[in-house]
Amino acid sequence: MNRYVLVVLASLFIVAGARAQSVGFAGNIPFDFVVGNTTLRAGQYTITPITMNGSTLLLRGSDSTQAIFITPCLCASGNDSHETKLVFHVYGNHYFLWQIWRQGYDVGSQLPESRREMEIAHLGDPLKQEIVASLARPR
Repeated sequence: MNRYVLVVLASLFIVAGARAQSVGFAGNIPFDFVVGNTTLRAGQYTITPITMNGSTLLLRGSDSTQAIFITPCLCASGNDSHETKLVFHVYGNHYFLWQIWRQGYDVGSQLPESRREMEIAHLGDPLKQEIVASLARPR
């Protein structure tokens, strides 16, 4: 299966918390996307660690009407990430949040493929793409 990486700059910025463990980030996601079995509308979102070790994250829309807790697994790349970014799997017009990476770290967070993602992957378009939404630090 071919994989393509598309870069989408999403006007995202880092939001500093009171402690290093609580540092989160935020940004505009320009398309509707799925986390687990929940579809979230395009818009401004913040991702904030809820636990001290970052094992649980809160993804919340700026209008506070959309929020979901995420409990991802750790993943490693072998090299430090050059940017803070979100990685999405894309099947046709369905976007699934897959990974979260922070600049300067070789360990990120990865969400398992949901049943919904696996069903969509088996139903149609055999081309699976990855879209990378880069997060830029504020100046």
